[in-house]
Amino acid sequence: MYLDDIVLAAGAFELGVRSLPVSTEESKKPEERVVLGVMGGPWTIGTAIVSANLKAHGFEVIDAGSDIPPEKIAKTALDSNARIIASAIYLTHSAAEEAKLEEELWKLGIRHKIRTILSGPA
Repeated sequence: MYLDDIVLAAGAFELGVRSLPVSTEESKKPEERVVLGVMGGPWTIGTAIVSANLKAHGFEVIDAGSDIPPEKIAKTALDSNARIIASAIYLTHSAAEEAKLEEELWKLGIRHKIRTILSGPA
């Protein structure tokens, strides 16, 4: 495959995911909420795939964004009362961001309530 083909396929996937119907049911329990975020990079195709899979299995997904600091992910988890954080790091120089996320969760007093999942090639 050529990179152009991958980029076009990723764009089609993201467009398709956005066209899916949004559930109108009331908010999920905290254990059913997942905060997604990418630290140190503007990549979104991975979070779109993970988000689609989580939603298909009944989770409420809160997208904190991409290329964001760990503080924003932690604050989003606090504000949404989520119990799961799924974060991604794509470059090795950003790996220290995960430790910062853990520290921020402790500072906010919610680390003991949160399960963290880390993904990405780094």
